[in-house]
Amino acid sequence: MGTLIGKVYQQSRGLTYYIPDAKVNVDGYVTYSDSTGRFEIEVPKGEHSITCGKQPFDTTFISKVTVNDYRAYNLLMTGPTFSVAGTVTDTSGNKIEGAVALLEHLRDTSDTDGYFFFDSIPTGFWELQVMKDDYYFITESLEINFANNISLIQLTQKYFTVSGVVYDTLGSPIESVLVELGNIYAYTNSLGKYELHPIENGEHEIRAELADYYILVDSVEVNGSDTQSNLFIVRKSYSVSGTVAHQVDGFLSDIEVVLDSSLYDTTDNNGNFSFEYIFSGDHQLEFSSNVYNNEIQWFSIEFNNYETSIIMKKNYIDTLWIENDASVRYVRRIDSTSNYTSDDENLGNREYLEIEKYYFQDFWNNNFTIIETTQQIFMQLPEVDYSGVDSAMIIINASWFYYDDRFSILITEVLESWDENSITWANQPNVTSENLLVNPEINVDSEWVINLSENSQYFDSPHGIMLRATSCYGVCSNVLVVASSESSIENRPHILVYRSE
Repeated sequence: MGTLIGKVYQQSRGLTYYIPDAKVNVDGYVTYSDSTGRFEIEVPKGEHSITCGKQPFDTTFISKVTVNDYRAYNLLMTGPTFSVAGTVTDTSGNKIEGAVALLEHLRDTSDTDGYFFFDSIPTGFWELQVMKDDYYFITESLEINFANNISLIQLTQKYFTVSGVVYDTLGSPIESVLVELGNIYAYTNSLGKYELHPIENGEHEIRAELADYYILVDSVEVNGSDTQSNLFIVRKSYSVSGTVAHQVDGFLSDIEVVLDSSLYDTTDNNGNFSFEYIFSGDHQLEFSSNVYNNEIQWFSIEFNNYETSIIMKKNYIDTLWIENDASVRYVRRIDSTSNYTSDDENLGNREYLEIEKYYFQDFWNNNFTIIETTQQIFMQLPEVDYSGVDSAMIIINASWFYYDDRFSILITEVLESWDENSITWANQPNVTSENLLVNPEINVDSEWVINLSENSQYFDSPHGIMLRATSCYGVCSNVLVVASSESSIENRPHILVYRSE
């Protein structure tokens, strides 16, 4: 007996492709090519005819092949070739240009429509890889045995975390600093730490802001990994100046002026004194003079064009209040409470209210299609006195996050809860799913709703939903979320809370 070995192959695009599972028949002796196209068969020595076949290839017939002890003979098959095309998108359906598609050793790059194309591809099993910077690459196995193989490829973008500590100029960490990077923001904790996620690759502008500090605008570069960026902000300081005068003698020189028992100045010939780099807050001024030791004196003290007159003796102490704005005012104070009130004291912080408006108007109205990064919404509920108020809107604390190929809302914290009897639903939802109330007006599929329980759970909908959960970390009794793609707030489902007598 002799041995006949070889490979079954096809040629296309000037390249050789080996064909597995082809049937090789040598005058009734039969074998099949392996995954690499190789075959080996023992046959009687002598002259033979060989038939090689596999669908959809044409059958190959070869006569007069002589086999002695050992003969190597490759079998060429001819057959159809096919095209492979595809479209590359992100998980939101946006077309991705410049993605590299590799069909084993073949290469193409997606165009502005995300389209890639390969032609003259022989039948068989192929591995397709698609990749692009800042996205996770994807691998798919294709069985190519018909024309116009079309593949939709979705790439998931890579996101990273930017974190750090915010310090003052003395190197002390600062709490409650608002740190913003694009539409992502966070507040520093008691250790001055912040964390921003999800952040794309590239260079970004980062801002740090706190009342009575100068706003910091800096840049941070994210280069394929989580990034640490510590920030330093400078506290605002003010100039405090004044004039000391006597009712008869006029301007007084050599009057010792002490600020906060630690800063000293002496009035000049015109009665002037000044202190630089004074922070906002409560301060004390003390005046003393050996000349006017026991006499009642009249002093005119001016701070940034705001005048007040006081009657003073030696070591008379008054309180200075510097507000958190550009002007420094000297005001007469008899206690330590603030001399101003906020217009928004019953509505919460103005910045939060603006964020609420931005959140609903800009994002819900577009069915999420423009959202490419996480938007975090933290709304504070103040202690509101509802006496004399018919109704008010409820604001909750929620965050955008990206989960399971859909945009979703994560309930992170609820700052206030309400009794069932105090809640009236406008645009009443009519579908109940255990402990959730779901608004069906936007064609919300009930199978997308997952019940909330203790600890944060998630729910997904590309249209927005309304829900009420009955527990939250064991602390609060109700969680209220309003979400809708309605453009008008009057048409959008919302909640009215009425004061109960």
